[in-house]
Amino acid sequence: MIQILIDVIWLSPLSNSIEDIASTMAPSMIRSVHLVNVSSITAVLPCVTMSLYCAGKAARDMYHAVLAEEQKKKPASSSQPYTPISVLNYAPGPMDTNMQATIREAEAADPTLGTVYTDMKTEGKLVDCEV
Repeated sequence: MIQILIDVIWLSPLSNSIEDIASTMAPSMIRSVHLVNVSSITAVLPCVTMSLYCAGKAARDMYHAVLAEEQKKKPASSSQPYTPISVLNYAPGPMDTNMQATIREAEAADPTLGTVYTDMKTEGKLVDCEV
């Protein structure tokens, strides 16, 4: 289970850079790339029992922040094909997901975290993922 979380949350988005992916396509196919990372408060706020998830979100945030900085340094003209990449780190707020439901219902989860998420659900403060 832990290895799956590491692979899915942390390593898989880092295994190939967007530039590597873009370089496999014909330059005429790509004018620009818009990369959106769906972030979370868990990238900066430690949550008991969610260490791998928090670490994964923090790693993704930093990866995308560095990628954005690298894009600022790309030359305007070069002999190499260049595809501009826009990077957006988007944190939509607490989402009403299956993971949220599991945390609210799990006895093994941090009781404080479960209560916070249950209250958010009851008060209608979770973002609807189906919209």
